[in-house]
Amino acid sequence: LIEQVETAAASLDPALMTRLRCVPDDQLLDDYAALRKQLMRMESASEMVRWYYIMIMKEGRILFLVDSVQENVLGHEPPGVEYAEAPPELYDVFLTGCAKVIGPYTDRYGVFVSSFGAIGGAETGSVRAVLGLDINADKWAFHMAFRRLPGLIATLLVSLVLLYYFVNRLQS
Repeated sequence: LIEQVETAAASLDPALMTRLRCVPDDQLLDDYAALRKQLMRMESASEMVRWYYIMIMKEGRILFLVDSVQENVLGHEPPGVEYAEAPPELYDVFLTGCAKVIGPYTDRYGVFVSSFGAIGGAETGSVRAVLGLDINADKWAFHMAFRRLPGLIATLLVSLVLLYYFVNRLQS
């Protein structure tokens, strides 16, 4: 998830964000539309990611700048809305520029595993914004269980072979 959010963050044009003021009227600007379209394309290209969003920090508060959530759907936030339930680790990403995976955690939007990566971060020493991506916790748990399955099957097969070997050895 860290690689995914860092790659996605690197693909965004920071210049588009500098022209946005993080106010509802940003939705009328071409830069906002361009960022939103790019986030929506990234979301549609991923089977796991529920949505992407960009946040900024102003006066110690984390604010939504733009997201990939369809308008009129729970979770879509216009520019300037405060992320009041932001996990504490998210502040670290703004301060250090280092990407993080957080969760599962619960907020007003649901239960998620999230990855956060700096835009204009560690290499510049100045975090302009943070890109977040959310995956439903249930989907994440299923994915992780599925990825563990080959190792479990291999362990079971080795155990059965060893058991067969020792049973045959005892009978001889």
